[in-house]
Amino acid sequence: MVKTHKKRKGNTAFEGFRRKFVVTNMAFVLVVLVAVLSAVGVANYSQRVSEVYDSLQHRVSIDVAQSKAGNSAGGTTNWGSVPPAGVEPINADNTSVSAGNVGEGTPSEQTLENSSEADSGQSAQSGNATEGDASQQPSGAEFVDGNQMGRDGMGSQMVATSSFSIDAESGEVTAISDTLGMDSDVLASAASVAQDALAASGESMTQGHADGLGYYYRIEKTESGYMLAFASDTYVSQGTLSLLGPFLLAGLGALAAFFVVSVLLSNWAVRPVERAWRQQQQFIADASHELKTPLTVIIANDSILASQPDATVASQMQWIESTETEARLMQGLVNDMLYLAQMEDGEREHVLSRLDFSDVVQNVALQFESVAFERGVLIESSIVPNMEVKGDQMRLMRMVATLVDNACKYTESNGSVRVTLEKRSQVCRLSVHNSGTPIAPDDLPHLFDRFYRADKARTSGKGGYGLGLSIAKSIAEDHGGTIRVASSAAEGTTFTVELPLA
Repeated sequence: MVKTHKKRKGNTAFEGFRRKFVVTNMAFVLVVLVAVLSAVGVANYSQRVSEVYDSLQHRVSIDVAQSKAGNSAGGTTNWGSVPPAGVEPINADNTSVSAGNVGEGTPSEQTLENSSEADSGQSAQSGNATEGDASQQPSGAEFVDGNQMGRDGMGSQMVATSSFSIDAESGEVTAISDTLGMDSDVLASAASVAQDALAASGESMTQGHADGLGYYYRIEKTESGYMLAFASDTYVSQGTLSLLGPFLLAGLGALAAFFVVSVLLSNWAVRPVERAWRQQQQFIADASHELKTPLTVIIANDSILASQPDATVASQMQWIESTETEARLMQGLVNDMLYLAQMEDGEREHVLSRLDFSDVVQNVALQFESVAFERGVLIESSIVPNMEVKGDQMRLMRMVATLVDNACKYTESNGSVRVTLEKRSQVCRLSVHNSGTPIAPDDLPHLFDRFYRADKARTSGKGGYGLGLSIAKSIAEDHGGTIRVASSAAEGTTFTVELPLA
């Protein structure tokens, strides 16, 4: 026969709560990671696009300046991608580029390596022209050294570019510096896109991206036609992906780590709730069991009385008294449960006043002398007078009475109970000791739990429902004190309460 295990509903509910806790946390972290990665990606993309446009602006500015310089010199000298020393690019409106792109007359520090390498032949030619005939070089007021154009005045990284001129009359495209090695068909299409964009803008200059061709462009009108520069968009896409790759791996690692942390946190967060829920379930089960016994006795007594309608009250007195006894036990149990619930919920407001705790302990000890005498137990007391605390007298009396009653109840005949009240530093210490059978070590941690009884017998004849010590603990803690228990065969059992002095 196959045995089936039915999982308790409470376990299923808390497992579902744990899953929701973990899923919610992971979803939140995932959203944050996506937002961060998106922000980093967008920022890097924008920065690289800006660097591309800055490089294109530099390239076109240099070419326009070279073109003007060549025309003013009466020739068609072309310095390629690197103008000679002292050359300063000029915009189409004859304003200096150095103030906006190179800095306040201060040359940039990094060389545009790709453009310089691609045009090394033309640069060398320019250098030879410089050495051979200085008169062919434009004045230093018109250009700055192209080798100083690696970064703009704001420090943006320059990007490899290809530049071309377009004749206005013939439409012929002439390469000035084709660092990128652009395909002729792609060049024709990209140039057409750039010219259309310029015509649509109605301005003398425009820049943008040639969708589907993989190039950014900048085009500017000149006296003879157009100056056009291109930069590959792989600088933007690959650069952004290379940055996001490590971020993505780090994010996945962080997500995995947070998953483990969330699982641990879910167990930690749910554990107190689950413990409280189980205690509540156990409380209900124990209370139901404790109420079941007296109810059964009462019903049985009523059945006996009902079966003898002709009997006199005197002859049925034992059943009536038994019913009354069980009803009072039920009343006490219900009152104790309500008392605990009110203390935990804070529904009952207690007025704390300065009182003589020595008198409280002395009066309780005197009340139990007759009870102890009937059971053959000797009560001894050693109480330091005038020990004052701040508290609720009725509740403190109940706490002391619970401890003394338990001591008398579980002390064997001819045994002894010793009640001691003394001062220790800034607290008063109440100790209630009794001889007799010690409490098992396994039971000690649970003595203050509701409905817990060390004898494990609900019908042991010693009464009680296992709520007294739980109530005593609540009272001690509400007064800022502590309660503990120690028990051994050699020393007996001692309950100790410490309360702060007033």
